[in-house]
Amino acid sequence: MSKNKNAYKFDNMEAFRKLKTNIEFSAVEKPIKVVNITSSCANEGKSTVAFHLAQVYAAKYKKVLVIDCDLRRPKMHRYFQISNQIGLSDLLVFIDKQPDLSTYIQEVTVTDCENAISVLTSGSKVPNPQELLGSSKFKKLLQALSKQYDFIILDCPPISMISDTFYVSNVSDGTIFVISMKDTKKDIALSSIRQLERSRSKILGIVLTKTQNLSSYDYYYTYE
Repeated sequence: MSKNKNAYKFDNMEAFRKLKTNIEFSAVEKPIKVVNITSSCANEGKSTVAFHLAQVYAAKYKKVLVIDCDLRRPKMHRYFQISNQIGLSDLLVFIDKQPDLSTYIQEVTVTDCENAISVLTSGSKVPNPQELLGSSKFKKLLQALSKQYDFIILDCPPISMISDTFYVSNVSDGTIFVISMKDTKKDIALSSIRQLERSRSKILGIVLTKTQNLSSYDYYYTYE
């Protein structure tokens, strides 16, 4: 079991606790257990949101899983300071052989967090990320994992760069869209949101990062 010493203390995590509360309030017809997090472009803070949101959920639930679905530019292994030698891509390739999930999923203890966080990193580089994420294998894997875990967070690629995220959003319970107030152009953000809507993704809310009126670790959440 790995231990991450660089996780933020929970007295700096109020914004993420509010985000968690809003996600739970969004569950009208059925409980929300699988959430994917994306943005328009790179470096808007989506992976940071995924990482800290996992900390908040792990404070309440014993079984929280983070899956790095960004098979092209993965970051979750860096946030959790663990190996990315094998992960999601490898698991999907060998899923028909019913592999032992513990071989691929790593348990990470986080500072000031009562429960460990399970992490499935992106794994080996593959030439066809879109094909893997759009496969029935991925859908079945997610369905199986949702029965084993209390909450699952999917860190997805930016929408404006590649279409991998749309496959993931269609098999999750909802999408959190991250916008950097400093870096994201309005027309690109609106275009990305429209693409999500056209793909019939359920947008749970929008997280604004790098805002002038908030501290470095605060995030604003809004939803319709």
